[in-house]
Order: sequence, then structure tokens, then C-alpha cells
Amino acid sequence: GATTGLQFLTSILILPMFPAPLVAKQAAELSFVSGGRFQLGVSISWNPYEYQAMGQDIHTRGARLEEQITVMKRLWSEPFVHFEGRFHSLDGVGLNRPLGHPIPLWMGTGVDERLLRRVAKLADGWLPNVDPEEPMARLRTYLREEGLDPASFRFSGRLSAANDNPAEWVAAAKRLQGLGVTHISVSGPADVPVAATLDRLTMVREVLRAELGM
Repeated sequence: GATTGLQFLTSILILPMFPAPLVAKQAAELSFVSGGRFQLGVSISWNPYEYQAMGQDIHTRGARLEEQITVMKRLWSEPFVHFEGRFHSLDGVGLNRPLGHPIPLWMGTGVDERLLRRVAKLADGWLPNVDPEEPMARLRTYLREEGLDPASFRFSGRLSAANDNPAEWVAAAKRLQGLGVTHISVSGPADVPVAATLDRLTMVREVLRAELGM
């Protein structure tokens, strides 16, 4: 609420560990507070201890996530939702006030066909956990098969600023741009104090803005 231009994205929320109506409510409030500048990034995780700690079944996490997304999208757009599924039972449940606008949904995944097809079917953007060059071409194909325009989809790529070398930052960003990446996630050095990391990230932003207009 103290800003007017910043976009906010969770990267990432392990969605199947939490109740879908609760996440939908929290995301809607963040979207209201930020004036529609909140975006939700979700994934399923591989760690069984996380699911055990939250009392959830890791073996059904993929199917649960798919149903959760369906439920949340309806809660964001409908005043009262009736839904009967494998994991959810809603009888006239609502969030008090429908959003009136969608919350962009990003999905973090690997590059297996099943996972990328899930992204194409359910998400508005993709947060890859590997180099995106090869799987982006496949994901574009899956988007077309879903009847969607890949040009309107969001693709993220990672840029490491661990080295203090602006030329490398620019080269990496240009490569990602050439692949069709729409958003770049910048990570700083892991072995320095937080203040130094923030300085590095600020420097990366200034360099990329000056060199590439980003």
C-alpha cells in the first residue's frame, strides 16, 4: 500500500500444503491492498518433511494443486461458489467481495511433459527451475494446443549476479530476452551480508535499465 508501481510475486508458495480457500482469501486481500499488483507463484515441492509437518499427503500434491487452482479462480470471480471435488467441498462459500480482476498465476516446475502441460492448462506464467531455452519451445506448443497465444504468456528466466561483472549481467539478460523471456529473476551472491546483496541487485537493475531499457 506504500507503493504505486512495484509488482509483487510469491516465488514460490507450496500451494498443496495449504487450504485453497485460505490462500484465495489472502491473495485477494493482497491484490486489493496493492491495487491489483499482486501475482501468485505456486509449486508442489519435492520435500516429504514439509508435507508431513503440515499434515498433507505428498503423493496427491499434483492433483490437489490442480483442483486448488480451479477452486481459487472461482472464488476470485464468483460471489458464492458451489464445488464438489476430490479434495474440496464448498457449499455457497465466498470471499465477501469478488475481486473484479484476475490474479496472475505463475507456476514453478521442472521440464517433464506432464508438468509443462499442467502449466499450459492452468497458469499465466512459468517459473522454471532450470535453463529455459529448450523447454520454452515445448511449452509454447502446449499453450497452442490449449488454444492459447504464447505471446500473452509470461516466461521467467534466472540471472545470477554472484560475480561483480556488469558485462556478464548484460550478456545473460540479452540471451534471455532472445529466448522470449518476459521477466528476469535476479539472484545476488549468497555469501555476503544482506545490505551488500541489496546493493548488488540495485546495481544490476541500473545496468540492465541503461543497457537494455529493462
